[in-house]
Amino acid sequence: MWEDNPVFVHGDATPSNFLFGDGRHVISFDLERGHYTDRVFDVGRMAAELFHFFLRSTGNKYAAEPFIGHFLWEYACHFPDREKAFQSITKRVPFYMGITLLRIARNGYLNWNYRRTLVEEAKQSLRRWYL
Repeated sequence: MWEDNPVFVHGDATPSNFLFGDGRHVISFDLERGHYTDRVFDVGRMAAELFHFFLRSTGNKYAAEPFIGHFLWEYACHFPDREKAFQSITKRVPFYMGITLLRIARNGYLNWNYRRTLVEEAKQSLRRWYL
């Protein structure tokens, strides 16, 4: 996980904690969970949020894949070697997706069966990272 230097991350990267303006202008708020860690921490959280949004909206666990892939590819373009960065990011993202899906699953406003589905998807994601 520590392939590069720790960076300051938001810590609670969810779509509701960011406002997007023109070009690359981004405003973030709700920063009390900010800390130094692996730069992929927030990226994995956002990928899990995308997964959750599409799964909950469509019932299809694969519906978010093209959007997550695009998100990771665009994130990787900010590094000198985009291909190498993309490979590094995609190796680490499953861990952060897994722990974020577990975090989402603890929300009581979600029905029990959906929460169990999120836990199973989190376990699969963590297995992908570990293997």
